[in-house]
Order: sequence, then C-alpha cells, then structure tokens
Amino acid sequence: IGTDFGANLSYVAMSNDAARAAVAVSPRNETILKLAEVTRKEDLSFGPVFCIAGEADGGGAQKATCEDFQFLTTEPHPVEIVPESEAHGYALIEQDELLWGKVPDFLDEAVAGN
Repeated sequence: IGTDFGANLSYVAMSNDAARAAVAVSPRNETILKLAEVTRKEDLSFGPVFCIAGEADGGGAQKATCEDFQFLTTEPHPVEIVPESEAHGYALIEQDELLWGKVPDFLDEAVAGN
C-alpha cells in the first residue's frame, strides 16, 4: 500500500512481481515510467492493483494514471476516483474514509488462491 511516491513504487513492485497485490493512492504516470525505466506504459504489465485518485488532483493527472494503467493490470483491478477532489495521497484517504474500508476486500480477493 503506497500513497504519493509510494503509490508509484507500488506499481513498480507489481511490475517486478515483488508483491502479490498493491494499493496505489495518487500515483503519477511519468514517475512510474521513470522508476520502471521504460518510456511507454504499454511496455509494462502489473499484477492486481487497486488505484485510488482524486478527480482534480494534479489537474487530473492522478485520475488519468489510474484509468490508463487499469488495463495493464491483472484482475482484480478496481479504480476509485473521488469526484471533484483535489486531495492527494493520505489526505485523500482521510477525506473519504469509506475508501479505506474497500482495501481489505480488494486484498482478500487479489490474493485468494495465490
């Protein structure tokens, strides 16, 4: 589970099979690509990632990352976009506590049978 920079590291861990599932809160496309040392997102694939972002965070960049990377991950790969929110990272979880309640269910589903 990672927020902000940790969200980017969550994706990189999943691309390297270093984890069985990840939760990424406020990831950023460009940072993930740099950390993974690739130039195109299509060159990546990930295990299950639950991506969470505020709709207006970073001018929509975090939302776009969740949406762009969703289909590069294996299922389950839920995306939660908090409408009209500019909150970033942990502040987003504090703003919408119901999001945090979805994390254990995702992790249970993602690691079931593995």
